[in-house]
Amino acid sequence: MITSTPTIYHAPPTLDPNSTPTTNEPPDTSAVSRTKRGVADKRYLWPQNHTITISFLDTPQATKRLVQKSIGVFAGLINLKFKFVEGNEGDIRISAHRDIQGTWSKLGTTALSTPKDQPTMHVDLNTAPADLRHYILHEFGHALGVEHEHHHPDRTVQYDEAKTYQVYNEQLGWGKGMTDHQVLRKVDPANAITTPYDRKSIMHYNVPPEMTSNNEGVAPNKTLSDADKEFLKSLYPLPRPTASEIQARRFFRKGLI
Repeated sequence: MITSTPTIYHAPPTLDPNSTPTTNEPPDTSAVSRTKRGVADKRYLWPQNHTITISFLDTPQATKRLVQKSIGVFAGLINLKFKFVEGNEGDIRISAHRDIQGTWSKLGTTALSTPKDQPTMHVDLNTAPADLRHYILHEFGHALGVEHEHHHPDRTVQYDEAKTYQVYNEQLGWGKGMTDHQVLRKVDPANAITTPYDRKSIMHYNVPPEMTSNNEGVAPNKTLSDADKEFLKSLYPLPRPTASEIQARRFFRKGLI
C-alpha cells in the first residue's frame, strides 16, 4: 500500500481496439494511494451529514449547468449536502481550463489537502458532448470516495493483457505501468469496502470484446446503475425518520385517501 499523496483519477476512456490513436491523457506522476474500490476507500469518505462546498474555476456557464445537473443525481441518495460557492472557496473546485489536460478528480476528502488555487476536478471540454455527462458522473463518484469498479477483486472481465497494453498505448499513450494501475490491477479485498461486482457501474471503464480473452466486453456505462445507487446509500446512509415523522407521514397519506 502506498500512503503518500493520493492519486488523481482519470475519466473512463471510450475505447475502440480497431481505431487509430485519438487521445492522450497526461501520465499520472503523483504518488498514489489507491488501495480500494467497491469499492470505496474508507479513509477518504466525507463525514456523514457533511455539506460539501463546490466552486468553479475557469468554467463556462453551459458546463457549470451540466455539472450542477449531473451532481443533482447524487443529492437525493446520500447523507451529504452540496452547496455551490464562489471563487476558490469550494472543498471541490472544478476547472475546465483548456491548458489542463484530461478529465479527472481527486479521491474523496483528499481534495481538502489540495492548494486552494488549484482544481480538485477537471472537465476536458474537448470531450464529445454525448460523453461529457457520464464522465462527470464518473468523476464525481471519485470525488465522493468511490474507486474504479474494474479494480474489484471479484471482477469477471478476462482481459487479454497484451491487447490491453497495445490499445491503451495506441489510443491514450499510456505505458505498461499506467495501464496496470488504471485498468488491470485488482484491489486487496482486505482493504476495501465492497459490494458485489457490477459490470453496469458508472465507475467501470468500457472494455471492447476484442480486448478480452473470451470476447466478452463491457459496454460504456452512461448512468448510475441500481447497484451504484445502493452502494452510495450504504456509504452515506440517510438518517432514519423519527417516530413523529413516520406518524406525520401516515396522517398525510390517510388524508389523501
